[in-house]
Amino acid sequence: MRLTLPSFIFELMGGSVSLIVQCERLFLVVDGNSVVIYNYEGRVVSNPKWPRMRTDVLSGRTVALANDTLAIRDKDNEKGVHLFDATTGKMLNDGKPWEHKVDIAEVALDQVGPTQERCLSVVDNNRDLYLVQLRRVGGIGRGYKLGGGMVQSLKWNDGANVLAALQDSNLVVWYCPAVIFVDS
Repeated sequence: MRLTLPSFIFELMGGSVSLIVQCERLFLVVDGNSVVIYNYEGRVVSNPKWPRMRTDVLSGRTVALANDTLAIRDKDNEKGVHLFDATTGKMLNDGKPWEHKVDIAEVALDQVGPTQERCLSVVDNNRDLYLVQLRRVGGIGRGYKLGGGMVQSLKWNDGANVLAALQDSNLVVWYCPAVIFVDS
């Protein structure tokens, strides 16, 4: 007996794909000189663009996608992260990238919850982990340091806002990392 799984095949515009990033309802394709976000029915959702856009340097560590938000580290200024509404392709934060104080090595977005509570996690070149709340109203907040440093890799859970990281060769799991934004 042969099991046949349902699939959907569609032709991509460019043809030379260098990166695919997925989330629950959307996926991003980098091909040639463009970044295109599709839904899983094959329809183009948005085509984000930013000043001095270079797609040849994008990687899974410098691009993060959630159902409503796209984050891309700036190549010209590696302290900056361009933020987009994933459904329209429009830049957030009045078109200005969010800026960190040190060059950024990796970005990731949480996958669960409302848009106004979306969190961006950033690992900088010092291997420190920061969390940023991406409020749509009132501007994007500053980064709050999470953990002790030497973060090698991180990943958000796709079913709950749980963040896991390899830190000093240990697996560290934060069950509610957004608690860092609550005033004491």
